[in-house]
Amino acid sequence: LDRLRQELLSDVSHELRTPLTVIQGFSEAVLDGLVKSKKQEQLYLRNIIDESERLRRLVDDLLDLKGMEAANFFDEMEYVVLNKLANVTVERLKHMANSKEIKLTLTVPEQNITVWGNIDRLKQVLTNLLDNAIKHSEAGGAVCVELGMKNNCSYISVKNSGLGIPREELENIWERFYKVDKSRSRRGTGTGLGLSIVKKIVEMHGGKVSVESEPGHGAIFTLYIPSTEQA
Repeated sequence: LDRLRQELLSDVSHELRTPLTVIQGFSEAVLDGLVKSKKQEQLYLRNIIDESERLRRLVDDLLDLKGMEAANFFDEMEYVVLNKLANVTVERLKHMANSKEIKLTLTVPEQNITVWGNIDRLKQVLTNLLDNAIKHSEAGGAVCVELGMKNNCSYISVKNSGLGIPREELENIWERFYKVDKSRSRRGTGTGLGLSIVKKIVEMHGGKVSVESEPGHGAIFTLYIPSTEQA
């Protein structure tokens, strides 16, 4: 346990140091008068804001991980209709998809699918998966969300048309701070904690998550949660 804590502390220190270094560098450049134009100044300030936002997301994710260790994390459990949750979440992220010219679709069954869970945490899971899917899809691509039942278990799948994930990295993406090779993904804006949080929340609901992907053919993330009948 002590070794794991030391590894986590080392990882957190590294993740904090990178944006702080960027913020300090651009701030000093502005203060030292090295900015030669208004356009360059705006670029530097935008980088400072982006890295500050990255720090905020990292702190939020760390607090989520810490909170999941508390005994009262799932105090507010209730019957959750996944059809409604999926509709609300997809509608909320349509603007993000439209801004990238990505077609976002949702397929749900006519019959409601109900689970016993924490609605806020389940929204967090689906939001995280959709956010990742949209970010890792090229302009003109598609993100498809499907809700259904399989072997007495509810499932939600999120499929994108992005670059995909190399097979040798599929098992590692659930680890804290793990990021797919940036030279392949061309993106490094996440905290590296999102999928580990997704996995933890789903498992605490008695479910599991899986991923299928091939480079160049996008990825399909699927979460399974035991369904229940509302009393």
